[in-house]
Amino acid sequence: MPYSLTARCSLLERIDLGNLLDWYSRETVQITTESFRHVAQYVAAERLNVTLDSRPNGPARASFEFAGGEPPERVGSTNDWTAHHLYSGKFPYLGRPITTHAVKLGNHFTQSAGVITAHPIADALCDEYPFFAWLLRALSYQKFGYDGVFSNKRNEFGFEAGRSCMVFLKVPKTGAAG
Repeated sequence: MPYSLTARCSLLERIDLGNLLDWYSRETVQITTESFRHVAQYVAAERLNVTLDSRPNGPARASFEFAGGEPPERVGSTNDWTAHHLYSGKFPYLGRPITTHAVKLGNHFTQSAGVITAHPIADALCDEYPFFAWLLRALSYQKFGYDGVFSNKRNEFGFEAGRSCMVFLKVPKTGAAG
């Protein structure tokens, strides 16, 4: 089955970087099942208190560990938390036809500012609800300056102009847009 880049819901309004949790709460009204909506709201609120860490999926985990990430411990499982690219090609921002697909773009693929580790529930929310994915993308922007839409000028690594980043390996341009 091909990878789906669509969802049953969309962003209702522009992200309010000054008040992410209120913006996010308004977006979750799209989840019609109350228990699902509650989980999405709770996980988002709790995710703000979890530090970024590494997961067991190759280059994403390696880049995260290299950047100093430490995985949180699982309680009921010996499996590591999943590494998740924030910019997965899914859920373009309001008024935009596409969004960054880190797996397809070398300079973003191992970009630790764009990789999180998440509990399997949060990982599923990232894949299901655009507003959850955009909440995490907004948090990455606020913390690291890494973004796809929040600033007018970005460098080739996805960082807002003027924000510093450390480059360990630069992928040569192949003509593909990033």
